[in-house]
Amino acid sequence: MRQHVEFRYGRGAWQRTSRRLQAHFVAHAARIAAGLAADLKEGWSSLQDIACPTLAVMGLETAPVSLRATELVAETIPGARLVMVPDAGHMAFLTDPHIVDPLILRHLDAAERADAAAGRPPRPQQAA
Repeated sequence: MRQHVEFRYGRGAWQRTSRRLQAHFVAHAARIAAGLAADLKEGWSSLQDIACPTLAVMGLETAPVSLRATELVAETIPGARLVMVPDAGHMAFLTDPHIVDPLILRHLDAAERADAAAGRPPRPQQAA
């Protein structure tokens, strides 16, 4: 888990992580590894079937492999929009919600306007 955390968040990140969070990561290491393996096995091909407005957001202060993965997602999903957030990291939606939340709201508003302009009925709302 130390290697995973430092790969994602940079050298020394494990030492900066609280003992409680380190213990949580270690306790869930098998589940995290299994999820990653399943994601890699599935591949990117199923992304081509996504037919809804998609926003891919990446914080530029993250590992190059994470940046490339986000680029691939945006390139593979038809019509996806990629937004790059400078000075934000891998978990920008948690660390920088003041930046990411308005991006998401604008994206949803634009999707609703596009639906209305095309004469499509509003999408069903899901409870939070």
